[in-house]
Amino acid sequence: DDISPIPQDDYENSLAPIHYSNDYKTLMNLFRACRQAGEKSQRVLQLTKSIIEINPAHYTVWQYRRQCVFNLIADLDDELSYTLEMALEHPKNYQIWYHRREVVDQLNNYEKEIP
Repeated sequence: DDISPIPQDDYENSLAPIHYSNDYKTLMNLFRACRQAGEKSQRVLQLTKSIIEINPAHYTVWQYRRQCVFNLIADLDDELSYTLEMALEHPKNYQIWYHRREVVDQLNNYEKEIP
């Protein structure tokens, strides 16, 4: 209630409109509002997780999640566990691996990574 969703700015006469699910539209409208407001909170971490469950290749959502994790000084080991879970489910997803690499770099501990 404290944030007003921002709908996607689709053009009326788009050549090839993308038909998103209502859940995805709702989540993305909230994400755009949080991002525009610069909010970095546990709520945004949960929001990004919900979006990633629907679209694990959404680079902007991963990038903003990373900013939130680092800004909140969240438990980076928990974030590594989350990325491992996602990577096992989507092993060819570059966004997941890039995010994981950034978290590992932030931890400055490469012991759990493949040599």
